[in-house]
Amino acid sequence: MRISSPDESLELVAVMENEMNIQTTGTLWDLFIAIIGPFIGALVGVYLGFKADDSHEKELDDKKRLFFKVLLLHEIDESIALLSPKESTLIPVVIPVSAWESLVNSGEMALFTHDQSIQMSDTYSQIQRYNYIAERVIEDIKEFVIGCARKPDEALLYPTFKDDLDKTRGKILKRFGELKRQLENSGDHGELA
Repeated sequence: MRISSPDESLELVAVMENEMNIQTTGTLWDLFIAIIGPFIGALVGVYLGFKADDSHEKELDDKKRLFFKVLLLHEIDESIALLSPKESTLIPVVIPVSAWESLVNSGEMALFTHDQSIQMSDTYSQIQRYNYIAERVIEDIKEFVIGCARKPDEALLYPTFKDDLDKTRGKILKRFGELKRQLENSGDHGELA
């Protein structure tokens, strides 16, 4: 290519600069796309991964809640049958607490609603109180029957605690009834239906 005049020379320089700007712009745009494309893809992938994990975790929580709900309802039914008034008996029964202890010790009580958790905590506390008194009375009766080193002037604990046991039994039966209704009427996610 031959340049015949200075104007042609300037024109040629302008054309070359324009082509360089277009190539530079194109190169920068390609670089931008090359970096941003995978970055956006990674962000979308991470977001979808978290959504899938949250969905799976919610499903597991629902299964755990259902498991403990069924376990508690079974133990409540068993406890109501044990505590319901029967023929007069001198020996008190001890309320089973396996499901309650599993629920408390595993920390899964948090899966239930606030009101249900408070109700369960209060009920568990009453059960522990009742069982403590019942176990003391049972031991006292055993000592009396066996005659283990009891002094004649010591009185049995049973008459002293009978009223307390009866009151606590009544409270627990009432709480069991309320909690049972609440659990039976709760939906899949623990909310009241």
